[in-house]
Amino acid sequence: MRNNTNAWLIILVCLTLTLASCAVEIDLPLGAGAYAVDEMVDELEFTGYATIAAQTGDAALKRLMAVRASKLDAYRLAAEYVYGIYLDSNTTVGSLIVSEDEFSSRVEGVIMGAELVRVEPVSEDTYATTVALSREQIENIRREYIRSF
Repeated sequence: MRNNTNAWLIILVCLTLTLASCAVEIDLPLGAGAYAVDEMVDELEFTGYATIAAQTGDAALKRLMAVRASKLDAYRLAAEYVYGIYLDSNTTVGSLIVSEDEFSSRVEGVIMGAELVRVEPVSEDTYATTVALSREQIENIRREYIRSF
């Protein structure tokens, strides 16, 4: 079972590396996180978002926690780009009708050397944090990740 899992993981990594070499631009609604990739740039930026209202504590703590959450969202997006996303889904069909459809996703990895580009309020209730990685850093992280197998 473990060897089969490792084989699928290697296939997933190879597929991710192949797909990651293509130009990608994702336009998501505010609050969902987004990253844009242009093949001509040497540095990629990842922007994460978080709302103040979703945080707990007094007003000052909520602002600080929203900044922290937006930073973690930016790092999550960078990890998704570098490592790919593990997707799991289950569909239950009864009488030829989908009765239940479940999806879950997971990303896991280490992001090293990312530069904090900016932290800014984008509305009265939302903060955006942008981090950047050079293409060289991304390739180094991927190389180390593959070497760990």
